Amino acid sequence: LSVACGRSALDDAVDGVAGVSGGAGISGSAGASSTAGVAGTAGASGTAGVSGTAGASGTAGAPSFATPSLFCLAFEGEYDKAATRCFGAPPAHEWAAYVSGVCTPLDDSYAAKKLAFNAGSASACLAQVQVAFTASCQLDTPSCVNEVIAGRIPDGAPCGSSAECGPVSSCLRPDLTCSTPVCTPPGALGDACTFGCASGLTCSPTEAVCAPDTGEEGAPCVSSAACDVGLSCQTLEGSSSCLPVTAGDACQADSDCATGDFEDFCDVGGSGVCIPRLAVGVACGQAPTGCALFAACDPRSDRCVAAGGAGQPCGRDDYCFEGACIHTLSGGAGVCVSGQPVGAPCDGDPASCTSGVCGGGGTCAACTPVF
Repeated sequence: LSVACGRSALDDAVDGVAGVSGGAGISGSAGASSTAGVAGTAGASGTAGVSGTAGASGTAGAPSFATPSLFCLAFEGEYDKAATRCFGAPPAHEWAAYVSGVCTPLDDSYAAKKLAFNAGSASACLAQVQVAFTASCQLDTPSCVNEVIAGRIPDGAPCGSSAECGPVSSCLRPDLTCSTPVCTPPGALGDACTFGCASGLTCSPTEAVCAPDTGEEGAPCVSSAACDVGLSCQTLEGSSSCLPVTAGDACQADSDCATGDFEDFCDVGGSGVCIPRLAVGVACGQAPTGCALFAACDPRSDRCVAAGGAGQPCGRDDYCFEGACIHTLSGGAGVCVSGQPVGAPCDGDPASCTSGVCGGGGTCAACTPVF
């Protein structure tokens, strides 16, 4: 049985490869709810409305979910609202395609018994999601999501999506090209960082293997480079440790700010303190790294412009919602590109290639399926 070459947008997004939006797992558009007592509207013949009392059966308006895809859509709706608030609006076309690619297949996986769906706890879980996504731009997904939709495929077995795998595993091709995707856990201590690292570990920048995460808050340090993102090495009462820097505090780099990747950045060329990221249309000439995730500083206008979508400038840190940031197509300025045919430039990033393979010459190569 041959498999399709390359990685799908679903693979990338659910595995967290597609940036912040994908890291959340499943998500949805808050429309899959039972609309405030529709079942008992005006008490038509008393049906489901308790003697016609203005829809008493649906008064609470709590959403109900008959299928995994409906819960997924509701989750994605909450994530979309939070991501727009925190990072700027994601590219509309790519976002719609991503949501459809993530949510629609879940019902088939459920029917095939590749995942379990706990409809009874879905509404309560969505409420937890709403609270979590409102509280912080870290957008940490509550653990209940993995209880509502729980994968049944063990590690090492073939899979169709990460939703079919365990809560920390992802559906990945072992060689990242054409082999059959299998449920793959994150790397353990000493493993290569190819598939991420398990909780409590981080990827060593010098050895590219999973190593103990020693840069957490409170850990001793000699420089900010040893601290996790959002922490800096600060000296208090004679000892140095990794501590958070919040908005308004002095900083030397974006990573010094407590939400450096999300809400705040370091205004190095101006005030020298952590300040909120800049929205589309805001001047950025003195802060070229300060635009929101789905924006980039346009050197021609010195203002933040929409970025990260197909054909748009690459977002901050060369971020593209889908595909890859290619620099060889426009004289060095990065452009988000996907669906590149064999022979087209890929700048070493297979995400831009339809085949999923970027050859040694920096161009998309054909993929030989693995059987």
